[in-house]
Amino acid sequence: MWGWLCLWAVFIGFRIAETSNQQILLALSLHIFQRYILYLGYILGKFEVTKIAEMPAVGRGFISNLQLPTFEDPAWTTPVPASQRRVSIVSTAAVSRRGDKPFSWLAKDHRTFHKNDRDLVMTHVAVEFDRSAWQQDLNVIIPLDRLEEMAQDGEIGSVADEHYSFMGAADPVTMEKSAHAVAEQMKQEGVNTVFLIPI
Repeated sequence: MWGWLCLWAVFIGFRIAETSNQQILLALSLHIFQRYILYLGYILGKFEVTKIAEMPAVGRGFISNLQLPTFEDPAWTTPVPASQRRVSIVSTAAVSRRGDKPFSWLAKDHRTFHKNDRDLVMTHVAVEFDRSAWQQDLNVIIPLDRLEEMAQDGEIGSVADEHYSFMGAADPVTMEKSAHAVAEQMKQEGVNTVFLIPI
């Protein structure tokens, strides 16, 4: 509930704010407020994920009316042995390298990060989940270290150089162009296994 109130306040505030500096100050203030609410919920042990039935009508309608694709004849491929798999991560955590363009509300594009990148930031718009775990250990949402360990132990063939992140709050249909671009990049790098991590 608090998350939806914060998002509504952001929407109204941005319409009222006349300058970009006022908008930045508003966004920063609301971010601090959201962090306080999340921390308070964590301390009190009352933090829960928002249920669709409890969302305001606007949010409930948006999520309930998303058009999901159906696949009548999926093109399954024969899996390669684990020891020959080159693995790349695709996450909807809206993470990117520090300094990259932040994800916007309902962003349909993606960000790319290298397997050695660890200075990643999250700009996901949803406030309904606790971010404290990934702030302590990036591997909670982007398990690059675990994949490297698996490659070193011979459980998988290798870890791809490039990995990808999308904004999970966006309509999947709008991401199709970007998803095709990611698939093409993966083919060029020889990726044959994708680790999907929805957030």
